[in-house]
Amino acid sequence: MEQIAVVYERGVLRPLRPLTIPNHTRLNIQILPQKIRPDSNRQQVLQTLTDAGLLYIAPPSTEQPVSDDDLRAAAIAIGADGPLSADIIAERDER
Repeated sequence: MEQIAVVYERGVLRPLRPLTIPNHTRLNIQILPQKIRPDSNRQQVLQTLTDAGLLYIAPPSTEQPVSDDDLRAAAIAIGADGPLSADIIAERDER
């Protein structure tokens, strides 16, 4: 006897993983509602989407976020020669 998880959608019970049962095999089933905590249900949905290739979960980044001081310094350096729009207009005129 094998126990599998299924979801009921539009009148059809659909297994949540592939089965090794030949097509048109007749089976008897017993309906046992699954009690799922919200967290485990979320994890199950994420895993199902990932397994189906519909979702990619990127590994955690090891890069450090840019500090406010570094952002401020970069903005000052970019704007040191005047407004960026002036550079864009000058570049267009050169073409």
